[in-house]
Amino acid sequence: MPTVWDKYWQETKFDNKKIIDNLKNSFFWKQLKLELLKDFGTLKDIKILELGSGRGEMSLLMALEGADITLVDESEFALKEAKKLYSEFNCKVNLIRKSMFDIKKADYDITISFGLAEHFTEEKRLEVFKKHYDCIKEKGLIILSVPNAKSFPYRIYKSIAQLLRFWKYGLEVPYTEKELNEIAKKLKIKNFRVIRSSFLNAFYHFLIINPLKLLGLNLRERFMDSKILNKYGYAIIFIGEK
Repeated sequence: MPTVWDKYWQETKFDNKKIIDNLKNSFFWKQLKLELLKDFGTLKDIKILELGSGRGEMSLLMALEGADITLVDESEFALKEAKKLYSEFNCKVNLIRKSMFDIKKADYDITISFGLAEHFTEEKRLEVFKKHYDCIKEKGLIILSVPNAKSFPYRIYKSIAQLLRFWKYGLEVPYTEKELNEIAKKLKIKNFRVIRSSFLNAFYHFLIINPLKLLGLNLRERFMDSKILNKYGYAIIFIGEK
């Protein structure tokens, strides 16, 4: 996996302003921010650890709200890009180049990851969640965003991309809510809940924007909430307390 991701970080060109503006306006961030403020009231000085962070784009939004961010990733190239990104937005960040499995127990207020746990199989899938849990203090939160196995726009796009050999994210196994419930029970996570991202956003992103991008056409992201259909949205956000 590090080889796949080193290649990704070296070859991808990032339009930082566009990426961060899109994230700020996304239904996903608005939902997540509401949950965080519900638990903490403010993000100012809240200690947040992102595991398998890549560039830590979502954590940057929290840094802009005053959070104290630490990013952990195995890829030197990802952390170099993270340093550039946070510098561009005048935000401080702590960078640790290490496997998440080598991080010792800690006392962060929140541990998070976005697009990490699905890259593991078998017992490692539970271990990823346990590592998040071990790194928070009492009453701290763990938050993991994972692909939704029921999201057919994502599954269709992923299957076609793998068939035509332009899938660049390596192994990726989405989660069912049943598996997430079992993990919460095994780790004895308190106040476990999930929130789902927008189905309409997933449909537009995976079945319209991404295919057209292959033809050289770039459409703007649109941010729409579909409520009832969100059980088919791309992401399930797992939230739990110690």
